Amino acid sequence: MTNLSNFILEKISALIVVIDPNGEISYINSSVQNILGYQPQQLIGTTWSTNLKLSNSYLHDAKNATLELLKDKKYKNINSSFASEQIIFDTFGRERCVLWNLSLGPENQLVGIGQDITDIKSKEKLLLSQNTLLIEKNKDILDSIKYSQRIQKAILPDLNRINRAFDEAFVLFKPKDIVSGDFYWFHEQNSKIFLASIDCTGHGVPGALMTVLANSLLRNIMRQGIENPSEILNLLDQFLFEELNNNGSEQTPDGMDISLCVFDLVNNKLQFSGAFRPLVLIRNQEFIEFKGARYPIGFYNDIVKKFQTTEIDIKKGDSFYLFSDGYVDQFGGQKMKKFNKKSFRNLLLEVQDFSMEEQEGYLEYAHNNWKQNLEQVDDICVIGVK
Repeated sequence: MTNLSNFILEKISALIVVIDPNGEISYINSSVQNILGYQPQQLIGTTWSTNLKLSNSYLHDAKNATLELLKDKKYKNINSSFASEQIIFDTFGRERCVLWNLSLGPENQLVGIGQDITDIKSKEKLLLSQNTLLIEKNKDILDSIKYSQRIQKAILPDLNRINRAFDEAFVLFKPKDIVSGDFYWFHEQNSKIFLASIDCTGHGVPGALMTVLANSLLRNIMRQGIENPSEILNLLDQFLFEELNNNGSEQTPDGMDISLCVFDLVNNKLQFSGAFRPLVLIRNQEFIEFKGARYPIGFYNDIVKKFQTTEIDIKKGDSFYLFSDGYVDQFGGQKMKKFNKKSFRNLLLEVQDFSMEEQEGYLEYAHNNWKQNLEQVDDICVIGVK
């Protein structure tokens, strides 16, 4: 080597090693001292494995492998260099990981340029360990949520009971995150049918916890024999606020929106009361909306709430719909906008010639077609009764 090239090689921080055809080191630069603790003269004239406690002469074997590779006709036109990692030991017996770029030099000598990547590999190992731990924790959380889903399904009414209670009915129920803050409620008492679509604050686990509480409170109210829907909502509002604020701390801004119907099919009457949610009646292709009160259940305890009961005469062929806001609030379409109330109204009018089962399928299709690959923004609950 010329003095200039030798000077340049000695200034390079990477390991530069030249192995002769006998597998012995004919040159190694001074970086070996910083990386492995050896003086260059300690290694020159030895095989790579002699001082570094390797089971074989790695670089010499790599050279032979490269020669064999070049003998293969299909590799004639490729560059005769390749990269490989190797664990070697320094003078203190500590493992060092070196990334080698190996190539054949003149007279079948092997030239190795080695970068010390020990710290990088250590960080990769730590990152892999942390990632493994994160995966395990996420799996535990997901398993817990899936178990919560089983509990929530247990409190939901049997759809067969709903279908037996009416000529036709459907429930389109699509949680956003496995468990839902929306739920549907059904109860039969004294020849009357109680049906509700309920949207609790939040979704996922917090929303699901609210649904369990709301379901329990409604069951307790039913045990008192109350049948008027506005009276049910007044009690539900009172009980829910007390449950969420019984420790005297700052008021909890949690509650729910609800549309509640009481069907008296013996006398063809329906009573409706709502809190921020409406009831829709479609009769002879006419869209009729009965609005709920302008406050929710559970919070705003500093105002006087008066839930009203609306009585409706039921006629043959009437279709009734109760729903949360998740369907109309879904973003999608070409302009990435909300589906909105007008589109939902037109959709319900379009499906009036369909059976209730067909309506459920078409509403789900329309939702997916609108949403495309976007994330579902909220829980969805739509109930239809004919």
